Amino acid sequence: MIVLDATNTILGRLATRAAKLALEDESIRVVNCEKAFIVGRQGDIVKEYTHRMNLGSKPPKGPFAPKRPDRMVTKTIRGMLPNNERGRKAFSKVRCYIGTPEELKDKEAIIIKEASIENLKVPNKLRVDKLCEHLGWQKPK
Repeated sequence: MIVLDATNTILGRLATRAAKLALEDESIRVVNCEKAFIVGRQGDIVKEYTHRMNLGSKPPKGPFAPKRPDRMVTKTIRGMLPNNERGRKAFSKVRCYIGTPEELKDKEAIIIKEASIENLKVPNKLRVDKLCEHLGWQKPK
């Protein structure tokens, strides 16, 4: 089992690495999902995700967009996997968590250097937990 730490990482780069490892038949656990970043102007990111949530019929019947950080990261990883039996099998090996659960505290989490936000010199970025709060998620106390 491989534990990936999403703290200060770019969401897309983290998701591609997690998807690749899952396709190689590894069991993946992503911790601290709320601390990942999406790169871009904050207003544009919030506008795009809000538009995605408002698509659909009245009364809403789905598909529903995720509001929780762990589910948002999970859906991003799912989008990086192929849409066939191999992709479904790989996706079943991926789990994402808000924070670090007790059973993974003793495991060493891998920080992906290539996905680090410090490598990117872009001032426009938005943390996943801030985006989820804009979408209606209430942070647990």
